[in-house]
Amino acid sequence: MLSVGTSKANIMLTHRAYVMLAIAAVLISCESKSSRTDELTVKLDNLTRMEDRNAKSAEMRQFLWNHWTARRPANLFLTAVSKEGKTTHSEYRISLLPGNTILLKVSIVRDRIGYQGQVIPKDDGGYEACTIERVQSENPFGVGAETKITVLPVDASVPPAKYWLRLEGWNDTLITYF
Repeated sequence: MLSVGTSKANIMLTHRAYVMLAIAAVLISCESKSSRTDELTVKLDNLTRMEDRNAKSAEMRQFLWNHWTARRPANLFLTAVSKEGKTTHSEYRISLLPGNTILLKVSIVRDRIGYQGQVIPKDDGGYEACTIERVQSENPFGVGAETKITVLPVDASVPPAKYWLRLEGWNDTLITYF
């Protein structure tokens, strides 16, 4: 609302302030969208049926592959409980590093049970993968040294239940299959 004594200069300053505020809001919203990290949390235990376990494993592979190829940060949190009741927490973190480098860092923590029944988390290492490839194997139970492996093209349309992720470290060192 303008008063009778409002000058044209004051109106221009107010308009300019609104424009600057709008530009700042747009920049902040763009920054928060681009720096947002997607997350997926999965729990596998002895109550998880084999069909559900396979579906969740495929979902995790697809989540990691999609974020890796899109070069978008992501976190996958996996809690696995063995038949014996031992719990392992794994975090798979896809990060963009300076120089347009992408990295998958995996941290593993296993829960130990103390003599009074307390849960004691114990760091159990991890690894860093700088290369991820989708591979197919003739071995239905996974991949291994004796198995024939076919590397899939990046743009191949293959359902995640039909491929494995081959994780390699620095100097093309094979780390594991996921």
